[in-house]
Amino acid sequence: MPTKQQMLKTIAAAYRLRNKGDVTGLANYWAPDAVFTLVASPLAMGKIPTGPADAVAAVEMLIKKFALKDQKRGHTFVEGNTVAINWHLTVVNQKGDSAETELFDIWEFNRAGKVKSLKQFADTALLKKMW
Repeated sequence: MPTKQQMLKTIAAAYRLRNKGDVTGLANYWAPDAVFTLVASPLAMGKIPTGPADAVAAVEMLIKKFALKDQKRGHTFVEGNTVAINWHLTVVNQKGDSAETELFDIWEFNRAGKVKSLKQFADTALLKKMW
């Protein structure tokens, strides 16, 4: 089972790769059957993937649509193999439109220290507007 420090280090490294657009490097952190869920009603989100879906494919689509800037970690809670983090950041779409917002992530790790699940809570109205 990964330690608290190992999980936090993995999350920081994964976001660094995500923010660079390095989908291949990021894929190394996912467990083979990892899932990503954007917590929202699929009916309200249109083409935006809500999941649960294959983590690699879903996150790759989001990386292509949105850049994350000035990301700062807020409240962080760790219990067992689960980490919950509140992020403050700026999201930028392909047209260059930007907005300050927050994300709340719940990361679950397997025994090998790979991410098996990422559940993300976001301002879905903002995401839909910026899509």
